[in-house]
Order: sequence, then structure tokens, then C-alpha cells
Amino acid sequence: MSITDRIQHAWNAFRSDSVKTQDFTEYGYSTGTPTHRQRKYTDSAFAASIFNRIAMDVSMTSIQHVKIDEETEDAAIVKSGLHLCLNNEANIDQTSMQFMQDLVYSMFDEGVIAVVPVDTDIGPTDKGTTFTINTMRVGKITQWYPQHVRVNLYNDAKGQFE
Repeated sequence: MSITDRIQHAWNAFRSDSVKTQDFTEYGYSTGTPTHRQRKYTDSAFAASIFNRIAMDVSMTSIQHVKIDEETEDAAIVKSGLHLCLNNEANIDQTSMQFMQDLVYSMFDEGVIAVVPVDTDIGPTDKGTTFTINTMRVGKITQWYPQHVRVNLYNDAKGQFE
């Protein structure tokens, strides 16, 4: 894909007018908490040390984007944006290791979180097409709908959560 094609098809979750003007009431009934379960962990020093150790162990685990050959069942690493996010840099201010620590800590704090692709090469409205993930962030789910969620996510361009 040439640089002009990449610029023409670039999509950012925070800069898209279609996302900001979308009416979320069309999704139906919503709730502010997950309906299947909610677990709160204590903020004790003992629990924090265990969570820290788990987060460090998870962040040091190698996660790769692979393609499996159906005939030989061999795995080949796919050199993609997702692979780069998982192994080098997830976004402008987090390495892949810091991203995974953030993911684990947030999961312990919230019980359920969302990993959101923020910068991609095409928007989510292009159904049935593949896209390249350039950056991603961990977000807190604020509203639960039958088939959708609303997420509170850090916008690095503005320096605030949206």
C-alpha cells in the first residue's frame, strides 16, 4: 500500500465524525455494569504485590500474530501492525510491555476491560474487510448494550479521557 493510499484510508477513533455524532440510544437497553458478573478486589498491599507480579509475568509473555497453515499446522508470524503493537509499541506513550501491564492492572481493577484499536488504516464502517491496527489502548467499559459497549478511552492528542 502506497503512502498516499495509507493517508487516504487512515482512520482514528477520536477524529472520526461518524463516531462522535452516532446516537447510542439505538442499541437498546443498557447498563453501567456488566450483567454477567462484577468482582471487586481489595486495595491491600498484599493484593497489590500479587497483582504486580501477575502483571509483570503477563507483560513478559511473548504474544504473536500468527497464521496457521491448515494442512501442515505450522505457524508463521504475520508481520502486521497488530504484531508490532503486541511486541514493540502499542501506542505513542506505551511500549508493548507497559501496555500489557496496563491491561492486566485494569482487568483486576474493573473486572472487564476493552482493548480498542485507535489508529487503523480503514474505519470500522467498512464491513467484511481486513484492516491494519497501528495503535491500541486499554479502555474502561462504561455502558453495556446487548451487542455493543461504550468505552472510556485515553485520547493522547488531547491528553484526556473520552
